[in-house]
Amino acid sequence: MEKKQIKSKYFPIKGFIEIVQQFKKPNMVVAEIGTYDGVTSCAVAPIVKAMNGNFIAVDWFHGSIKVNPNEQGYSSNKHSELLIQFKENIDIVECTDITKIYDMSSLEAASNIEDKSLDICFIDADHRYEEVKKDILAYFPKIKPGGILCGHDLEQHFLYRFNTFTPQELEEDFYNGCHPGVIQAIGELIGLDIVKQYSDNVWAVMVQ
Repeated sequence: MEKKQIKSKYFPIKGFIEIVQQFKKPNMVVAEIGTYDGVTSCAVAPIVKAMNGNFIAVDWFHGSIKVNPNEQGYSSNKHSELLIQFKENIDIVECTDITKIYDMSSLEAASNIEDKSLDICFIDADHRYEEVKKDILAYFPKIKPGGILCGHDLEQHFLYRFNTFTPQELEEDFYNGCHPGVIQAIGELIGLDIVKQYSDNVWAVMVQ
């Protein structure tokens, strides 16, 4: 019987996969904040399952504000189709049993997740400055001591722009080759010299 293929036109985020492989351990709990169709979830969740762990998927399944609706951008009509696609994809990799889906905003989901309960938390939701800050502040307390807070879209070649972005740039998801909100928020709340860089512009920091 031919194995079903995951439905997505995107590629898994390599850096997140690398982090999960590097820090995997028995009974681990991993959360992905902003899953979209689950293409990366489907690469990470099997690793978690092999460790007898649990995977938390957080998304409102409408796409991102300030992004082209034809890509991963917001549309009020996306929800049902995108949620179904995520569930089908996670089922294809046989990880439905370990996956908890929070079909809501990232901040609403954070209020449902216990403090110091996550081994790894990957933030890839709304990339606008104020929203990235809110997500970092909301999920930092959810990480166990020695756990990893990480995320997407910190372009190393644009870190020199820290503290130079205009208010207009910070309210964009993506502008002139980078994600201003991600760079500014991480620089302010964590420190660009502290985070470790992984593939695909993934950043990570160990929570003490």
